[in-house]
Amino acid sequence: MHVIILLFYFVFITISTVGYGDIYPESTEGKVVVVIIIILVLIILPSLISETLETFFEKQAGGGTYHPRRRDKLIVICGKFDNTARVLDILNVFFHKESSQQNLRLVLLGKGSLTREVKALLNTPSFKDRVAYLMGSPMNEEALKRAAIRSAEAVFMLSDQRASNPVIEDENNSLRTWSIHLYSPDVPIYTYNIYPSTRIFQRAVKETISSLETQQSLLAYGCIYPGAATFITNLLQHTQPINAYSLPWEAQYGLDDGRGNEIYTAKVNPIFIGRPFAIVSWKNTSRIVLNPGMEYCLKENDQCFYICQGPQEMEAVANLTSDQFNKSMDRFKAKYTSAEFDLLNAKNQRVQHSYNNPKYPEIRDDICVGVPYPPYLHAKTPLCHVVKKERKSCSEIIGADFENKKGHILICAGNMNIFNLISTLRSAHITSEEYRDIVVLRSKELSADEFNSLRSFPDIHFIQVCPFHRVLCWDKSYNVEQGSSRQHKDLVRAGVVGAEKILILKGDPTSNTEEYIDSSTIKYLSNLSTISITSQLIQAICGDLSRKFVFSGIVEERNVRLIQIASSTSDVSDELGLAHMPIYAGGRTLIFSLLDSIIFHAYYNEAILSLIRQFLGIRYKHDFDDMRLIGISSCYFCLDPLPEGFIDKSWLDLYQELAFRNGVIPVGILRAPNPKFGNQLPFVFTNPVPSVLLQPGDQIYVLRSKVLLSPFSTIAYSYLCGYVY
Repeated sequence: MHVIILLFYFVFITISTVGYGDIYPESTEGKVVVVIIIILVLIILPSLISETLETFFEKQAGGGTYHPRRRDKLIVICGKFDNTARVLDILNVFFHKESSQQNLRLVLLGKGSLTREVKALLNTPSFKDRVAYLMGSPMNEEALKRAAIRSAEAVFMLSDQRASNPVIEDENNSLRTWSIHLYSPDVPIYTYNIYPSTRIFQRAVKETISSLETQQSLLAYGCIYPGAATFITNLLQHTQPINAYSLPWEAQYGLDDGRGNEIYTAKVNPIFIGRPFAIVSWKNTSRIVLNPGMEYCLKENDQCFYICQGPQEMEAVANLTSDQFNKSMDRFKAKYTSAEFDLLNAKNQRVQHSYNNPKYPEIRDDICVGVPYPPYLHAKTPLCHVVKKERKSCSEIIGADFENKKGHILICAGNMNIFNLISTLRSAHITSEEYRDIVVLRSKELSADEFNSLRSFPDIHFIQVCPFHRVLCWDKSYNVEQGSSRQHKDLVRAGVVGAEKILILKGDPTSNTEEYIDSSTIKYLSNLSTISITSQLIQAICGDLSRKFVFSGIVEERNVRLIQIASSTSDVSDELGLAHMPIYAGGRTLIFSLLDSIIFHAYYNEAILSLIRQFLGIRYKHDFDDMRLIGISSCYFCLDPLPEGFIDKSWLDLYQELAFRNGVIPVGILRAPNPKFGNQLPFVFTNPVPSVLLQPGDQIYVLRSKVLLSPFSTIAYSYLCGYVY
């Protein structure tokens, strides 16, 4: 028996080519064990290697299953991930060093396979072990299981913002949302849709936002207050400061001083409790308002929002001691009367609030404040300036010729529904000085629903074009030629020469996808540059950063050159990126792709969407009712001229004067063209450091009261960074 085993061992070792080596078993039992191990290895190892390779290639192709670990915080994002710049923006929101959590994991659930560039991005050391891509549909329960939806902290549903049919895309996004809610009812869902009307089908979600609604509101507010859209958009971006600059204005705008500011949240420092600071209070429910005035005293449960460059500055305010605060207050004694200083330094004052009925800016006798007709069923419509006598017919708002009109806002709208744009331009807080007539140049006739939602707004006109082609309005047929802002004659008849501001909306979303994404805007600008105009140009460019400047080696760098040529702006170094171009820094361009990350910020800061609405001056009737009950003055985000006597004074001097004596909170500067800084266009300077000197032509972004209203919020807002020592 021993000889037989030895013979078998010799033959097996020889055939398997394992070799005998210097160390080998001498006993019969040892040789049997070696033979068994070799047999098991030869049987099992190939299958293991095959399964491993299969799993690897399946994972590379978006297959496989995600297995969350116990301590992981999982977030699932469903959408289309074929654009490298957009995927990088998503990753930067969750993984930038200031808010990143070590145990955070992302699962991207998409339909198609990833592009080579996106695969390379996800395989970088920063994201390889923290991000997984799975190919599948949220409508498929098996795909939801593979993505571990039930273990997720949150699920984000993203509509394809560049879909050929936005209506169908939003409908599909609603179906996908329902599927996830049915599969896992307790998981918070955040949706990013195209049209605002989609939200009525997504009542089970925690937060929803419409890209079109946000874009139009920002564009309109940028028309009223130049640079406001850039100011607000930059606060929602996490950006690294530029390492080098060629002109002084680039340092203030894009270096540590300006564009690096973001919004952070923290509880109020106990040393501020009971002191008068224009913020907010807790009352039954928590809502947000901007700077209600000097009368309010901070309370223990108040929460503050800070505009600053990083958590370290917010922590510096949180760690401020009572002695340090008192010393900083002592520095101001010489600047204020004893009564003023006592008011500033007093604690636990009892404030008698007034409960006056709200008063709104008066425009004309035939205009009042009211709620316009909703653009869709169950829509929330803000309070606006509306006509007392509504139009009955579409012909009442269609004009033939506005060539000699002056001082109006010209909107080149294509065929878009512009309700959100107009409602912001006609907001209830707009004063007569800010109020402007509106002329809309459209390439499509008004529908009955569009007319119903727009007929309440005063002084809005749609250009009636040359009578050659037949266009059917909802209540009457007109012999007209469809207007096109690409045609010189239509621009001239719309009053382009006398217009104070021109707003160009993006082209038809269903247009030919082979065109440049900004081709319609470029053509508009080209026509405008050949017409002698002095109006301020605000253009809305829809597209990714990679479509403007070369980030991934794409050839579309020429798009940027075409925009610069068409808008007659000077060349800028491509190294800075589109977000540092003068036309964007000065509020002349709104980059829609920068807004795609707003919904992700809502995960970290639940108040961010309400904050945006407050900054854009959007107020609903129930907001005003709450304001009246609480009785604290309401403030808005505005742009004011620099007060007299502050040229060459510091930003700290201005802040002290406006905040301490007037209850106005300054938050930024719109710097005028200045040879000293090398800027040919204005630029937005967010939250300047205290030592910055004010220059001639500067305008100040402030949070101030415009109408005698009472705010409704119960969460404190504070802009303390750099101003309290």
